[in-house]
Formats: sequence, structure tokens, C-alpha cells
Amino acid sequence: MVVALVESYAEEIGVPRAELWAALDGKPTRPELARALAEAFAPLVRESDFATGGLSASRKRATLHTMHTSEIEAPNPKGGRRIHLKPWALLMAGLKAKHRTIADEAHACRRSVSSLRSFCFDVKSPAFRSPPRAIVERWRDEYGIPLETWPRIAD
Repeated sequence: MVVALVESYAEEIGVPRAELWAALDGKPTRPELARALAEAFAPLVRESDFATGGLSASRKRATLHTMHTSEIEAPNPKGGRRIHLKPWALLMAGLKAKHRTIADEAHACRRSVSSLRSFCFDVKSPAFRSPPRAIVERWRDEYGIPLETWPRIAD
């Protein structure tokens, strides 16, 4: 349904479908198209959203922005300072050095990506799960992540 709406709108305003899809995907956009989209979808979309090359230029309202996985942080349940996932950053660095993805590692460990991520939260976080000894030993041997990285290890 979304595809039909976008392609119908592209036809209605007289722009090639590919150009409208590119604008929605965050690619550089012609000022005329940016103006037309801003007028059609005001106040949610502004012409300035396209100024740096795409719809997701505004980080505040970005929906297409992706984040490097080593920057992922979990909210502190008590508020205040965010908890940095040091184990996650170490794991991602080890995977990158071996040219592997987190999905590859999840498959090799017979776990889901979210399960691997839950092993990397701070021990005080409600999302934390103790990683199994077999997995952390694999990560120690394969990626050089010390066992001391993990606050608790499930046996």
C-alpha cells in the first residue's frame, strides 16, 4: 500500500518514481522536489530537512539514520547517565577484525542477535543476561575478549 501511495504521489506531482524514492531514502534531492514535499507534508516535513542531502538530515526526526553497532547504549533504568556497552564494543571490534557480522556470530553460537546483545548490557540493567561459559570462552579464544569483561558467567 505504501508503494502504491508513493508511486501515485510521484505521478501526481510529475516526478520520476525513482527520484521520489531516492528522496525518501535520504539521497540528495533537487530543491524543487524538496519544496513540493515540504508544502505537501507540512508541518511534519520541512524544506530544510533536505538541505544536507536527504530526508533524514535532521537527527531529531531521523527514521532512516543507522547507527554503528559499537555506539549502542542502553538507557539506565534509574535515569541519568547512560550505560555504555563495553563488551558489545569489544565483540564488534573482534568481529570486524575477522570480517564477520553479528548475524554470522549469532548463527555460530546458535543464538539470536538480540540474545548476544543482552549478554553485553551492564549487570545492573534489567536487560542483562549472563552469557554461557561456552560462548565467552569462544569469544576469548576467537576474538581475544578477556573473561573478566563479563560481570557474571552462566555455567
